[in-house]
This record gives sequence, structure tokens and C-alpha cells, in this order.
Amino acid sequence: MKFQLVAAAALALAAAVVPAVASAQGAPSQGAPAAAPKSAQAGISITSPAGGLCLTVAEANNVHGAEVDMETCTGSPAQRWSHQPNGLIVSDLAPVTGHPQLCLDDRWNNPRYGAAIDVYDCHADWPAEQWRFDGSHQHNANGLCLDITDANPLPGAGVKLFGCTDTNNQNWHEG
Repeated sequence: MKFQLVAAAALALAAAVVPAVASAQGAPSQGAPAAAPKSAQAGISITSPAGGLCLTVAEANNVHGAEVDMETCTGSPAQRWSHQPNGLIVSDLAPVTGHPQLCLDDRWNNPRYGAAIDVYDCHADWPAEQWRFDGSHQHNANGLCLDITDANPLPGAGVKLFGCTDTNNQNWHEG
């Protein structure tokens, strides 16, 4: 009888503790659907043979208007991008709560040589966010190419739009 009482108490304690531990470890509670985990490596890197650096959202700044530059490749979300069928190149950085994903963008929708590149809220109908990949990224709105400023092969180099020249500072590898 004493054994049965101890066993019943142990079962009751286990029934109370296991759900609490599971909940503390991130398991969904009953009735709440589990969110699908986002892949840690969802996007691809975009690198340049000019210095072997990666196209990067500077300082992993996840707000619209953040600069894009070239940095040593680390595989961080700030260096991973996803091409969309509509021409958008979407950053893997998690957006600020309540904001849409961030896309590669020419700042102020400036279709001229030297226009700076940043990230901005994704808008499929904005020409400033339409890109085509054919060995280099060309800006669809005006035919200019994504270019490393002054062909600088060092980390921190800026990125801009420029006339297409098929030089290393405009050639890009994905993967």
C-alpha cells in the first residue's frame, strides 16, 4: 500500500513537472500552433572576386535605409540574400517587428551613376528594387550595374550603381 501511494505521488508530480519543463524549453503549449523554424542558412551569399568580400547590410542594421557595403564573409544573416521571382533581392536579416522584410535598393530611387545602395522595405512595384542576375547584378530600371565603389578590395568598401564594365568590381558570385 505504501509503495502504491509513493508511485501515485510520483506519477502526479511527473504529470505536473513534465509540461512545465517542456514549456520552459520552448515547446508549444496545447492549443497553440508551433511556428515553423526559419532555416539558419535560408539565403545565399553574394561575393565579389575583387577582394573576395560579401555584400553586407552594414553593421547588421535591420532598418530601412541601412547602408550596404562589402565585408569579410562570415555567413551572418546580414550577408545572406534571397532572389525572388519578381526581381527583389531580400535580406535574411530579421526585420524590426511590424515592418516588412528588407530588400536591396538604390537609395532614393536614384537611377544615375554613383547612386548609393541600401536596404529598404520590400516593394515589388518599385524600380529601385528590381534586379536581374546574369553574372553581375544589373539594375532593371536603368541598366546600370551593382559596383564596388572605386574598385576598393578592402572591407568597408561602399556599393553603388555604375555603368556596366564587366570588371571584377561588378562581377558577382552567388552561393
